[in-house]
Amino acid sequence: MNYSLKIGKIYKITEENFDENLSYLPKARQEHILKFKDRNRQKQSLVATLLLEECLKELNALEEYEKVVEDENGHWSFGNSPLHFSIAHSDEVVLVVASRHLIGCDIEKIRKTKIEIAEKFFLPSEIENIKSSSHPDMVFLSYWTVKESYLKMIGKGLNESLKSIEVDESLSAIKEHPECVVESCFLNDFVMSVVYQKD
Repeated sequence: MNYSLKIGKIYKITEENFDENLSYLPKARQEHILKFKDRNRQKQSLVATLLLEECLKELNALEEYEKVVEDENGHWSFGNSPLHFSIAHSDEVVLVVASRHLIGCDIEKIRKTKIEIAEKFFLPSEIENIKSSSHPDMVFLSYWTVKESYLKMIGKGLNESLKSIEVDESLSAIKEHPECVVESCFLNDFVMSVVYQKD
């Protein structure tokens, strides 16, 4: 198994069961979640934490759960552990992946997109593929989620330009980094991608 992937929805965390679910978590995770002022953001973080635990169970690495640390920017990691994970959310959906490889993920709800946005973030060949597609919104978000997943995998987030990453026409490879595995799919009204490094 290259990675474990779990998806959850925040509506399963209600006002009635929020405190009960929160109480199962280590004190540091509880404090992290309650730092958010917005209740939906708290729920997203709570669901992500619960899903991460499920991923670690599936990887037979539950002992790594206690090693989760938070840096000064609020980013989580396993510190010096050989395990890696990535979290993404869009609307009510939360996506979590964990692996023994470097890994990143992203998920976006399918929506109408403007070509001007693609022109700002994507390369000419990618823009042409979006324009010529019979489903331009889906292709746009496929490029977006692959690029963002890759940036998360290398620890850059959106601090680096999306134009610095060229995704091939099949949306299955990063041209400059053929050692990366790219996987994308459509799930109901969402596009999601996972990028990880091969051994």
